[in-house]
Parts: sequence; C-alpha cells; structure tokens
Amino acid sequence: MLQPRSLLRLQSTSRLLISASRGCISAPVRCTPRRFCTGPVAKTEETQQKQQPESKWRGPLAFGAALGLGLVGLIAYDPGVLDQIKKAMSNEHLENSGDKAFTTLEKRDRDELKFVGKMIPKMEEDQFDNTDNIILVTFNSEQQRRENLLQLGSFIRDLRDTALANRVAEKTSNLENTHFYYAVAPGASPDDKLDFILYKGQRRQKVQLSGEGREASQKVVDEMEKFFQPMSRPLDELPKFPEETPVEEVSALNFNDRVIAAARPDMAILLQMYEDSCFLCFLMRPFVNQLEDTFRRAHLPITIKRLNIEKNDFPLGCPVARGTPTFVLYRGYSPKPEKLAEFRPRDIVDRIRTDLLHEHPGITLSEQLLRKWEGMVNQVSQRFQLLSQLIMWNTELEKSQMVLAGVSSSAPEAVRAMDKYLVMASSGDDKELFTSVVSEIMSADMKRTDLLDENIKYLNKEVMNAEMDALVMAEMMAENVVQLEEEKGEASERIA
Repeated sequence: MLQPRSLLRLQSTSRLLISASRGCISAPVRCTPRRFCTGPVAKTEETQQKQQPESKWRGPLAFGAALGLGLVGLIAYDPGVLDQIKKAMSNEHLENSGDKAFTTLEKRDRDELKFVGKMIPKMEEDQFDNTDNIILVTFNSEQQRRENLLQLGSFIRDLRDTALANRVAEKTSNLENTHFYYAVAPGASPDDKLDFILYKGQRRQKVQLSGEGREASQKVVDEMEKFFQPMSRPLDELPKFPEETPVEEVSALNFNDRVIAAARPDMAILLQMYEDSCFLCFLMRPFVNQLEDTFRRAHLPITIKRLNIEKNDFPLGCPVARGTPTFVLYRGYSPKPEKLAEFRPRDIVDRIRTDLLHEHPGITLSEQLLRKWEGMVNQVSQRFQLLSQLIMWNTELEKSQMVLAGVSSSAPEAVRAMDKYLVMASSGDDKELFTSVVSEIMSADMKRTDLLDENIKYLNKEVMNAEMDALVMAEMMAENVVQLEEEKGEASERIA
C-alpha cells in the first residue's frame, strides 16, 4: 500500500494524466539542462505541423507520454514507490505462470492458488527465531509446492472449520494462534503427501497428510489440536521460594502475575529461560543463584526469576527463545520485554552493571560488589575445571567396576559388563559411558540450590572422594587379577 505522501503525489499525477488525455497541456516546455537540448528551441510553425502526428493519435500519445513522465518523476521523488509497484506486479510467490497445470485450471482454482500462495509465506531464519506456534509445510521442490497448493488449500479450510467449531463448542481452540509457513526441504515426501512440522515452545512434532478428503484432513487436524495444547508446569511442583530455592521458579500458569505484573520501574525482573539438559545452564546454575544473592544483599532494584522451557511452553508476554540460556529483562514501564543478546557470565554481569547505572543514575555500585562479581565470573571457570575432573574420575571408576565385576564373577551381568569394557578398551571409544556419566552428574547438580561459593567447596570434596574411590577400585581390581593368576597357576600344577 502506498504511503500517504506517495498517495498525494500519485493523485496529482493522475490529474496531470487526465488533462493530457483531453489535450489541455498547452504551456511551453522550457529545456533548461543543456544535455537535453541538442537543437534550437524555437521552431517554425510549418516544421511543427509536419512533426505532429495525426489528430486521432494525439490524445493517446499525450496520455502515454504524461504517464511515463509522471511515474518517472514520482519514483525519482520517492524511490519506495518503485518497490511497491514491483511487489504489486510480482507473482513469484503465487505460481509459475509458465506451468501448463496452472494455465489450464478453472478460474476458481487459480484464485484459490493465489490465495494460498499469499497466506503461506516462505519460512526465513528471523521468523523462525521469533515466532511460536508454527505449522511448517515442507515440500521436496518448488514444483511440488505449486502442484500441491490446491490440496493444501482444501486442508486449510478443514482446519479453519475445525477451529471455529471448537471455539463455538469449547470457547477456545488451540489452533487459533498458529502461523503457516512453507519450506523447501530435500528430505520431504516427494509424492502428493503433505509433511507438516509443528513447533510450540521447545516441542516439535511431524505429521503427514496422506490422501484427500475430509476424513484424512480431520485426522491431521486432530493431531495438531492436541499438539498445540499449551504445556505448563504444575504450580505444586515448583520449589518453594525462598525456603527451598534462592531464585524463584515460575510456571506458564503464574507467569503473568509473577513476572509481567510484578515488574516495576523500581524493581526490574531478569528472567532466565533454561533447560535441564542445557550444559551452559547447568554450569551457570550456582552462579545465577549467587548473583541473585548479591542483588538482595546490596538492595539493588533488580531480581532474577527462572522459567524451565522444557516443562513450559512460552507464556503470553514471553519472547521466543531457540537457545538456552536466554535472559529477558522486564522493566515494568515498557509492555515489551527486552531479550538480551548476552548469555555468558561475564557478559551478563557487564550488561547488568551498565543497565543499572543507566536506568538508575543515582545508584552506586560499591567496589566490593564489583570485585565480588569479577570473582564469581572466575569461579565459573573453576567450577568447569572441577566438573571435568569429577567426570573423568567417575568415568574411570565405572570402567574399573566393569572389570572388577568381570574378573570376580561369572554371572551373566558381570560377563556382559566385562565384554562392554573390552569393546571400549579395544576401540578406544568410551563416548557412550562418558555421556552417561555427564548426564548423571548434571541431573543431580540441577536439583541443588547452593550458591557458587558453596558449590566450589562441595565439588572439591567430590573430586577428592572420586579420586580416592577410583584408586581403591584399582587396587581391588589388581588384587583380583593376582588372585586369579594364582588360581590358574595352582590348577596348572595339579594337572602336571
């Protein structure tokens, strides 16, 4: 749509065109730029009459000339008009006009193709990063997309009818706020089946429409309706704050009350979106706890809250996050939260310091507090080193237990454990065991509520204990091997 200024200029151009068609332009044209004047300006009446076209063409030619000059002037004055004209005339997003299949369709079907093409844009990366409730239609090629647009249009009508029926019957529908996009993916079904990939929060599901007709569509629509049912963590599962956790956990059920409505200009809320399976979230867990503790002790106008997006879909008012951890700042005076680009410990500390000083010019951050924050950033690196040692010793401990079980027992479980160890030892690939140890440590650590200072002390003890256990296990394994060799020697002597 043209902007208001462009519209006014277009109206004035239209009046000029109408006047030209009526032969009313009689003012002399002055050629001031020299590059446009290649001959004498004044001409004799006889020469002018010879160069004039027949009278029946005078009006149309004048109209065409004025149209060209008017549009050129309009575009030169506002270059944005050209883009709008191109967009209005382009049909690239609708169909390939060279396809015989399109040109032979009935007008009603051609109109439907254009409608479906308009309402389902191509998925771009920026849209995916900032959009929730996505229904992504995947095609093997652009040709397949054009061939299946009618089938897709029929499915969309069925989905719309179901959504309307559910809204009338149940006052709501999970399909109301969905967004259709398409993508060309080589792995999509190459035939007339339609592949849909559904996205809500961090969840993802693939469904396929096979065949035509209301029954086939209804089956897929029912799956979509079930998938887009909002997921939220029950409130009784949240740890009690502050008795059981130093940072308040929120759910999609109480997000509006505890985050959006609770944020004030004098008390901003820094929301951390995290996942239990996110390694950086796990690494930063006690750091975030300690950071909140420093806010409270220094009486700073900011507090931290957490949202687990593995157990909650994105609530209303929460931006989409495709990676974790993601931090969002709610200031209270703005209805739109700010999703921060920062997510590493040092970057977060620097951003908070800058934001506090900017939003609250009268605030003072003590040197002791700044040194504390700097020390906490360094402690995250120390925590990573300790965790690496703990993972290494626990992995070696698991290997020793496999060997010990294999040499000290002939039970099937022991034999399988020994065989597993021998395979790892021969191939040098202990990735599966390593991953299992890491998952076990992460799962246990994410349930803890200690601060960073406390956690460093705890990990030091855990590393020492794991090292001692591994050494004891190695000694036991060596004693069993020696005993086994002695028994074999005695058996050989008896046979001899």
